[in-house]
Amino acid sequence: MNKQLMKQHISDMFVQMCEESGFSNISVTDLCERCSINRGTFYYHFLDLNDLVCWIYHQEITIPSIKFIDENKEGITQYILDLLYSKKKFILQVFGNSNPETEKIFKNEAEQVWMHVYDLFIQQSPQLDESKRQTLKLVITYFCNAHWYATYNWIKDGMKFGPEQFAHALNIASSNGLKGTLKELLAK
Repeated sequence: MNKQLMKQHISDMFVQMCEESGFSNISVTDLCERCSINRGTFYYHFLDLNDLVCWIYHQEITIPSIKFIDENKEGITQYILDLLYSKKKFILQVFGNSNPETEKIFKNEAEQVWMHVYDLFIQQSPQLDESKRQTLKLVITYFCNAHWYATYNWIKDGMKFGPEQFAHALNIASSNGLKGTLKELLAK
């Protein structure tokens, strides 16, 4: 089995185990038994379980999100939230038990997606001077952080409402600013 297929096999078994018994109840030994591999094979591919979780997040959320951006100009927020929600059981297990270092990596993954938006915009706007580029980068960093922390809290709170409602609220906030958002959401 080639390296990518082995990583995917380990990943698939890990997700299954998380959904069955919870992240905190899984050991590398248990995972290796489920995968019919030895510990050396696991450690050849991953540093530890948190490294595996980060690899899964990159493969299942970051890469598809970047591909989506390349193919579509609208709807990235909804797309990412739908992806997360489609893996709700696993995501809740992982975020409920992840350490601060893993959470930092998740945030960096979100930044990769948003910086891809920035890079595409810069490619399409070569006439922008350095000052405008820096301003744009700050604005995108702002949106990245705002969306990340809101999404993080949505996950930590158990994803109690669907991604459509959450994406709608984020899009209103992005379009209207704080005052306009409060006015619109409180009017409903």
